[in-house]
Amino acid sequence: MRTDRQGRADQPWQRRWTWNRGILDLWFTGRPTEPNLWARYDRRLRHEWAGVAPAHRQFDVPDQPAGTAFDLDGRFVTDVEGFYCAIGEAINGPGGYFGWNLDALHDRLRGRWGAQAPFRLVWHASAVARQHLVAGYDRHRNAPAVTLDSLLQMFAEHGVEVDLR
Repeated sequence: MRTDRQGRADQPWQRRWTWNRGILDLWFTGRPTEPNLWARYDRRLRHEWAGVAPAHRQFDVPDQPAGTAFDLDGRFVTDVEGFYCAIGEAINGPGGYFGWNLDALHDRLRGRWGAQAPFRLVWHASAVARQHLVAGYDRHRNAPAVTLDSLLQMFAEHGVEVDLR
């Protein structure tokens, strides 16, 4: 266990608060209005970003109607956490949430979170995800990696048309 300068043991929650403080400070005054602020963070902090986002969900905003097209900025989708941040923004605007793991994404694709399937997802700069979301073992999650192909399959199962650009 780590100790502070006075030799007192710090608690795990204190360490966590320290390393994600920048995100908490940013969200303290409300949901961000600038896109891609999450992109500057590493994978661990992108996961935290996606975890803070649902607390700022706007419940009184109805889903966009079926058939709506959404633009996903894929320039920073270098890990699956980046994908969750990017799709949250594509569907619900800066700081938006649309899942932070596969189960949550599956649930969001059922509606009531900003988009009603079937919809169209225009994935710009998809080559970045094609390069980074590849098969293998994800040591961060201790599980098989989430791949671009597995995401595309999930979208297809929900009637989402994905246009890779």
